Amino acid sequence: MATADIQALIELRTQLEKEFQDAVKSASVKNFGPRSSRKYSVGLEKILKKNLLWRAAKPILLGSWGERTLTLQSDFEVLFVGDERSVGFIVQEAARLGFPLRARMPASKKNWFYRADYRDELALFLGRALFLQDEKSLQKQISSRKKKFPELRFKKLILKERKIRHEKYPWSVEPNVKFGPGGLRDLSLVKAWVKIKSKSRVHSDLKLKSCENFLLSVRWYLHLFGASKVRKDQLLKEVSIEITKFFHGLEQKKFYRSLYQQFQKVDAEFFSCFEKSRSKRTASAASGLGRYLKASSEDLGSLFRSQALHKSLPDLDRLTGYVQFDQYHLYPANKHIEQACVLTAQFVEGRFSSPLAQKLHGFLFPKSARFAQVRSENKVILKLLALFHDLSKGLQGDHSEVGSVRTEKILIQLGISREISEEVKFLVAEHLTFSHLAFRGQPAQATSKKVIKEKGFNPRRSALLLAFTVIDIVATNPSALTSWKETLLEQIWKHYIAEPGLLWRGYGDISLDQVLMDELGEDFLVEDLQACERACSEQRAEDLKIQQVKGMIWVRLHDSQDRIGLLADGLTQLFSIGASVDQAFVLTHPRIGVYDWFKIAGFTEVESLKKRWAWKQKKVEFPQYHLQKIEIFSEDQEVLRILVKGEDQKGLLAYLAHVLSGLGLRILELRATTWGQRVEDMVVIQRPAALSSQELISLIQEQF
Repeated sequence: MATADIQALIELRTQLEKEFQDAVKSASVKNFGPRSSRKYSVGLEKILKKNLLWRAAKPILLGSWGERTLTLQSDFEVLFVGDERSVGFIVQEAARLGFPLRARMPASKKNWFYRADYRDELALFLGRALFLQDEKSLQKQISSRKKKFPELRFKKLILKERKIRHEKYPWSVEPNVKFGPGGLRDLSLVKAWVKIKSKSRVHSDLKLKSCENFLLSVRWYLHLFGASKVRKDQLLKEVSIEITKFFHGLEQKKFYRSLYQQFQKVDAEFFSCFEKSRSKRTASAASGLGRYLKASSEDLGSLFRSQALHKSLPDLDRLTGYVQFDQYHLYPANKHIEQACVLTAQFVEGRFSSPLAQKLHGFLFPKSARFAQVRSENKVILKLLALFHDLSKGLQGDHSEVGSVRTEKILIQLGISREISEEVKFLVAEHLTFSHLAFRGQPAQATSKKVIKEKGFNPRRSALLLAFTVIDIVATNPSALTSWKETLLEQIWKHYIAEPGLLWRGYGDISLDQVLMDELGEDFLVEDLQACERACSEQRAEDLKIQQVKGMIWVRLHDSQDRIGLLADGLTQLFSIGASVDQAFVLTHPRIGVYDWFKIAGFTEVESLKKRWAWKQKKVEFPQYHLQKIEIFSEDQEVLRILVKGEDQKGLLAYLAHVLSGLGLRILELRATTWGQRVEDMVVIQRPAALSSQELISLIQEQF
C-alpha cells in the first residue's frame, strides 16, 4: 500500500462524508447507508486492484468489507492467502500510514479453516475475494468446509457469545445498532448461517435486506453525527430527536417503532436459525398463553422471541419500540413486559433476591400441602398481571383503567376462569397504587388505610400487588429499587399484610427498618422496645444501648421527650469521639419516645466506645461539606420528605441535623445509608408553617 493509495482513500472518504452531509440537509438519509457502504467498498477495491503487492498477497475480504457494509469508522478485515513477503510489506505500510487493517493468514494454505476461531470461520463464509481469479479458490474452500461443518458446536459458541454481548448491550431505549439484540452483528450471523445451510446466499441477502438498509443508515449517521466517539454505535438520547428528522421526517416515536421493528425481525430470524424452528410455533392463541403460564424463567426469553404469544396478544406487536423518553424507563414497552414476566417467574420460583420479595414469597406460597390450590392460583394471577399490566399503554385514556377492562375480556376469551380474571382485572387497575402510596403518601395514616380498604384490598391482594410492585420497579430499571425505596415499600407490608412478629407482640404500629430487624433480631428489639416504653412512661431516658453484631457496632439513643436539636446533639457526640455513622434509623413514637439506632464505624470494641462516650463533649468544629443533591421527595399537609445524596464525608449527618435544627425544624424520621463512597439520606420533617418547600430547600442549600 503506497502513499498515493492512502491519499486516494482519504479523498474517497471526504467525498462520501460530504455526500452524506448533503443528504442530511435534504432529509433523504433513509437509504443513504447501504449506497454509501457499497460506494465506499467498491471505491476502495478499485484503488487496491491497481496495486501489484495486493494482487500477489491474494486478499479475501471479510467482515464489513466482505459484506460491503463499511462505514467511515470501520476497520478493514482481510485474510491473505498469497505471497507472505507481500503480505508483510502491506501490513507494515498500513501501520505506518495509519490504515486500519486487521490482517491474518491461514494456518494452512490447503485448508483456510484449519485452526481458525469460530468467528473467523463464520466471517469467511461471507467473504469475497478482491481479485476474480481467487474467488474460485474461496468457493472451493467453503464447499469443502460445509461438508464437515460441526453445526451443534458452532451453535453453542454463537449463543454463548451472543449472551455475553447482550449482557453488555441489552435491549434499551439507547440501543446499540451493531452489537445489541437484533443489531448488525446478529444479522451478519444469520446471513452466515443461511449461507452454510443453503446452496446460495441470495436467500439470506433478500430476506433481511430492508433491515440491513435501515440499520446501516442509522449507523452511518451515528458515526458522523453521534454524540459519543466512544459509544459510536449507540443511539443516545441526545441525538434521538435530530436523527428522526432525516428519515423522511418521521416523528420520534414512529422512528423508534421502525427501528425496533427491524431489531425484532433480525432477532426473530436469529431465533429461527439458532434456537428453535419456526415450524414449532404454536398455532393456537390459547395454547400460546398456556405455554406462557407453564414456562420457567429460563424458557420465557425463547417463548417471547418465538412470538408464540403475539397471536393471542397483538398488543405486543403494537408496543414494539414504544419508548418513554425519561430518566426512569430503561426499556421499550414490549421489552419491559417481557422483563416483568421473567422476573415474576423468578419470584414464583423463589429466586428473586430482594429481601422484601423473599418475605412476600413465603406469604404467597406457603409450603404446607393444604395450600396447594392457593399457591397455584397466586402463580397464575401474578404471571397474568405481569403480562397484562402495561398492555394498554399508548391507547387513549389511562392505561391502568383501560387495561383493566380489556384484560378481563381477553382472559375470558382465552379460557381463564372468571374468578382469576376478576383478580387480574382488579390488580391491573391498581398496579401503580402501592408505588404511589409508598413514595408519595403516608401508608400508616388512618385515611390511607381507609382508602385502600374501600378499593377492595385484602391481605392476599395486598401481598400480590406489593410483590408485583417490587418486580415492576426492577423490570423498569434494575437500579431503581434502592434501599430506601425498599424501606418505604416495607411500610405497605407492615400496615396492609399483617406480618406476624412485631404486630402480634404489640409493636405493629412502630415502623422499624428491615435492615435493623435482620441484623439485631426481632427478640432483641422487642425486649429493647419494652425497656424504652417503661422508661418513657416514667418520663426518663433509657440508658445508652451498644450491641455488636458480626464485628459491627450498633448504638441506640433514647429519650422520653423529643425536642429540636436532640438528634443533632447525639450525632455530634458520636462525631466528637471519632465514630462514623454508616446507617441511621431514627423515629419518634408516642409510647416509646425518641428511638434512634446508628450503625457506626471507627470502633471495634464495645468497652472502648463506652469509655469515650462518657467523656465530656467538647465544642465541635465542622468542616465544609458538599452535597450532590437535596430535594423534596414527597410532601403532604403535615410532613416533608427530603432526599439528600452526596459523597461520604465524616460528620456529614451530624452537620445536616444541626442545619435542620438551626432552622427550627423537627425531625420525625431519618433513614441514612452509606454505599461505598456515597450516602443517601431520607429525612422526614414536620412541615414548617412559615416557609414553602422550595424556600426551605434553598435555606438548607445555603449551608453547604
